[in-house]
This record gives sequence, structure tokens and C-alpha cells, in this order.
Amino acid sequence: KETEAELARLNENLENIVRERTRALQDEVVQRIQAEKNVQAALDYTRSVIEANPDLMAVLDTEGRILDVNTVGETLTGIPKDQLIGTLYFSYLEDDGMLHTAFYRHLETGWTEKVIRIRRTDGHFTPLSVHATMIKGTGTTPDRIIVAAHDITRQKQDEDAIRASLDEKVLLLREIHHRVKNNL
Repeated sequence: KETEAELARLNENLENIVRERTRALQDEVVQRIQAEKNVQAALDYTRSVIEANPDLMAVLDTEGRILDVNTVGETLTGIPKDQLIGTLYFSYLEDDGMLHTAFYRHLETGWTEKVIRIRRTDGHFTPLSVHATMIKGTGTTPDRIIVAAHDITRQKQDEDAIRASLDEKVLLLREIHHRVKNNL
């Protein structure tokens, strides 16, 4: 009888331990589910911020392949986002002979600023002010390059208008100088 009582007590203790462990595991599962929801909400928020950005945002690997791009990339190139991913970023840019040099300098320094022109499928070029930053990988995460490019078409048009106005004023000054010289 003592042995049976001892067995019953041990069985009760074992059942208590199993119940406590089951409760702890259920709590851990609930916490993990909540953590996954929080991570997904953060990812959704980050994605919506990137998509809402009026500038081109792209993530490249160290070879220049597009890993991710926002919808502005579709607008600037005329190519759907899913077709852009996996292609070389340079294939859409007008190469001035210094493009690859600037990219490899970027890999060494970790950042770069450059004015480039991106080609759309219809042949139209859009000038962009590009800022690229290297994000160093940690452990199993490889290095990535974050590219932010702002459309400077209006700025270029304004520069051209100012340059044309300046040229016109220089021409008028020369004409005035010529007439005054003739009068003298």
C-alpha cells in the first residue's frame, strides 16, 4: 500500500510537471505567434513606407543585381517590378564610362553620390540624383547596397532655362557694348 501511495504521489507529481510544461509551451507558442504578427506588421509598415516614397528605392547585391525595388522603378524603366528583380541595375542606366568605376569605389568607401540617367523602354532618359549606401552584412547576412534616386528633371529644365537666359543676356550686353563702341 505504501508503494502504491508512493506511485500515486509520483504519478501526481509527474502529471503536475507535464501540466506546467504544457502551460509553459502554450504560453511560448502564444508569444511566438504574437512576435510573428509583430514582425509581419513591421515588414508591412516598412514596405508601405518604401512604396509611398516618391523616389526610386532599390536594394542591390554587391554585383549590382536588383534584389528589391519600389514601384517607382517600374515607372522610370517601364518594366514590371517582378522582371526588374534579378537583373543588373547598370543595364538600365546610360553609361558615361565612369559608372562601373563609381560602383566599385562605392564598394570600397561604403557610399556614393552621382547624377545618372535612367533609360525607359520607350527610349526616354530621366536624370536622377543617386545616393547609395552600403549595408554591411553580419554573419550569414551578405552585404547589400541601398540606392535612393531622386528625379531631377525639373532641376535640369530650370538649369537649362537659366543658362539660356544667361546666354541671351550676355548676347544683349555684347550688342549694347558694340553699339556704344560704335557711337563713341
